[in-house]
Amino acid sequence: MFGTTVVCLIAALQILVDNCLGLRLTNMTAPALQDPRRDMELHCRFDMGGEELYAVKWYKDDHEFFRYTPAAAVSITQFPVDGVHVDRQNSRCMPEGCDLLLKELSRPQSSGAYRCEVSSEAPAFRLASQTHNVTVAGEIFYMELNHDVALVVVLIFLLLTNGNLVLQTSSELPEA
Repeated sequence: MFGTTVVCLIAALQILVDNCLGLRLTNMTAPALQDPRRDMELHCRFDMGGEELYAVKWYKDDHEFFRYTPAAAVSITQFPVDGVHVDRQNSRCMPEGCDLLLKELSRPQSSGAYRCEVSSEAPAFRLASQTHNVTVAGEIFYMELNHDVALVVVLIFLLLTNGNLVLQTSSELPEA
């Protein structure tokens, strides 16, 4: 009898603690360095902690470009922001996360601070957010070395994390 009561109390306490913690943004991923020839993936994971999801909003440099509001008549809304083009067919949001695919990246317009912001419904109205800086870099230059060699492709990537300049050379064109 006593053991059953303790187990029930522990289970009730666990449920109470889980629900009292509320909304938590558990993980956001975005590349630090992005090749403009490739699509960019943004991922945001969250735990509602017993609360109801109101919205997931995505920003670039504090300008909202995407909103997922599951209870709204139109659950997905996009806003124009330079350098940001969401591929709606390959993006998906659900109650525990939101994954976006950005296409047609351009340098420097697509570079910036990308933020995922998650909010809960009334009465709590909690907010959780996380930001990652993304640098879209990579240019292709063609140089004629001599009469026998037509082109040499030099890929230049500036890595802002350590301020290093990395040069990669190839005699073949990269795949687009």
